[in-house]
Amino acid sequence: MVYLAHQAVFVPQDSVGQIVPSQHAESSGGFPNLTASDCSCTNGWTGEGCNVCTSASACQAAYAAVNGNSSSSISQTSGVNDTLVCNTSPTVFAASELSCQVNNPTLQALYPLQSTLNIFRTLNASLSPLQNVSGTVLSPDGSSTVYSQLFYAGVEQFSCKGSSCTQTSTNTSDTWTCPTLQCQCISNTSFCGAVVATNLTGTINALAGPLTIVCDNTNTCNFQQQILNGLFGSSGLALQNCVFGECIAQAVIDSTNSTSTGQTTGSSPLSPGVIAGLAVVGGLVGIGLVGVAWGWILQGACPETTV
Repeated sequence: MVYLAHQAVFVPQDSVGQIVPSQHAESSGGFPNLTASDCSCTNGWTGEGCNVCTSASACQAAYAAVNGNSSSSISQTSGVNDTLVCNTSPTVFAASELSCQVNNPTLQALYPLQSTLNIFRTLNASLSPLQNVSGTVLSPDGSSTVYSQLFYAGVEQFSCKGSSCTQTSTNTSDTWTCPTLQCQCISNTSFCGAVVATNLTGTINALAGPLTIVCDNTNTCNFQQQILNGLFGSSGLALQNCVFGECIAQAVIDSTNSTSTGQTTGSSPLSPGVIAGLAVVGGLVGIGLVGVAWGWILQGACPETTV
């Protein structure tokens, strides 16, 4: 299943991984419930919506299902390790998904059920197997962006987009900084008008840049923005039990690491090593829009429920 901006779009498959028509999004008003009791992730995927890879085999199987290629590699370039792997560290090489629980006492006083934040970070769209001629699906111009979605009890409440972002990585943490931020509440959801007394629409829609997302190697992140910092403290909204997943060619990781000096800024020019990785992945341009589904092609559609 794929998440686009502020609407959840399901991409169900049959037993052999073929995309089949879905009526789920239409029947649920475009905001399907993801918490059905028998809806679980298949092996190799985790997170809210099963969008986060956990194994190389899951990435390879998903790519093969979309492209009809049983090979574990995305090209046959001699002397280059272009095997697809799953990067589970906070650092992004091309485009990575993360999913975290939001266990904040202030928020839970109003909304006691489980809240989850999904964040899709695009650093170098051209290096991702998700790419098409205009970048990854959630970064149509190929720029460094952050898309986030907050789910409450499995139903999306609002989404945010950060633009012109940069990434700074150290041995212990990864920081994304986006000078601009836009957020949008989804009308009549629990956070955004379903209960008049706790309607957060005005607050959420007023969120603006800069945005800072800091993640460390203890699976915790902080979503920092001026209004959120005022509500929840200087560290912003704390996120726990985070999982990270990025399907990426091993050659891209190797070339980036070989030229790294300990700190990486996403907006800096590509190094020669990264350019080499780009050349390896460049053959994927022909994937086109079908690449939208590849990272989640193995996920089954959830049955409909009403929240």
